[in-house]
Amino acid sequence: MKTIVEPAYETPLVSFQISSRTGTVNEPLGKEGLVCHAAELGMRGTQNLSRAEFDEKIDSLGASMCFSFRRDSMALSATCLHRHLDTVFSLAVDVLSSPTLSGDEHEKLQRESLSDLDEMRDSDAALAARYFNRHFHPGYIYCRTAIGTERTISELTLEEVRELYPRLFPDSNLVLGIAGPISESDAEALAATLPASGGSALPLPDLTPPQGPSGRRLILVDKPGRKQCQVAMGHLMPAYGSDRFDALRVAEVAFGGMFSSRLMQEIRVNQAWSYGASCNIYQARGRHALCITMAPAAEVCPAAIAKVMEMYTGLHANGITADEFDFTRSYLVGSAAFSRATPTQRLYGQIQEELYSLPKGYGDGFAQRIKALDLSRVNAALAESTKPKDLCVVVVASADTALAKLETLGFDSVEVVDYTSY
Repeated sequence: MKTIVEPAYETPLVSFQISSRTGTVNEPLGKEGLVCHAAELGMRGTQNLSRAEFDEKIDSLGASMCFSFRRDSMALSATCLHRHLDTVFSLAVDVLSSPTLSGDEHEKLQRESLSDLDEMRDSDAALAARYFNRHFHPGYIYCRTAIGTERTISELTLEEVRELYPRLFPDSNLVLGIAGPISESDAEALAATLPASGGSALPLPDLTPPQGPSGRRLILVDKPGRKQCQVAMGHLMPAYGSDRFDALRVAEVAFGGMFSSRLMQEIRVNQAWSYGASCNIYQARGRHALCITMAPAAEVCPAAIAKVMEMYTGLHANGITADEFDFTRSYLVGSAAFSRATPTQRLYGQIQEELYSLPKGYGDGFAQRIKALDLSRVNAALAESTKPKDLCVVVVASADTALAKLETLGFDSVEVVDYTSY
């Protein structure tokens, strides 16, 4: 287990995070949603306190505690006053070592998760993201859903949860981080109270992406009655922390990460097709996707998609301009300090380095690495990494009115799926 301390004696607050290198990608195939379900169930009562007593105890201390999930990791995080740290940390230990994992709460959580999944379908933006994540690189480990499907959630058994739970936080995978008025010796004393794991670590998944499909693919998520469309398009990109990532970060922000970016200026300001248009390169231990998003009205959706594909092709061929590079680099260097402004932010940056196996000081060195870039490196990274001819384009729209118009854009393949099918 690794222990990280970020001292901050000017504040009475303490934040701690017990992280594990186990994430939702560690789930067995066909068991999507199992990790999230097991962790959430662990918060619903321990051997010492019922669910109501546990929640009341946290509230009475003015503290907060919750699980968070990433593809490659998960964490139990809490914030409290320093004088309550021992008590709150002992509650966290109970969650990890002696959860009740009751059958009643298991069934209740299944019903709630299915309801949440149904509610998610009311959000067209969430649907676009869900189907994009499924289709951007078929067969890849990161294309599996973290929250599960109706089938996988319904089929989860309490026995599976109880077998999995001790394997979520094995000693060898743990990173304990604490920020606040605390010494390293005090942090080590708290770390010593964490239980020895009763289960072996889940096997590490293969993060090697399979051979991806070629050509531009349209996935039309058919949802009747849409007057506005949600669009998500992109493809696989280099991994966070790889040699090209910093250069691509500059290009990402210049193309779609600011109000002054190309996408916003063309799609919102010039054409008034969508209130927002942006792009983002997902961060993960392995390679993940670049995703461009927008929400045009149904009648202009084909034109907006055609324009973005044209702009992305131009970005691949010509890169960003010298003016874009200078402005974006200045913005990124100037704003970098805001991501390290608080003790908790600095702590989480160090935890991320451990979880992603990044060099020590990787986050703190971001501004200096961006300063050291030049335009040629950014544009070379774009030429090597962007694939405008191999885009996955997901559109949430009404197929009866949108399909024929979208097909005129010359996609190499078209698939129509019902919005409730996944």
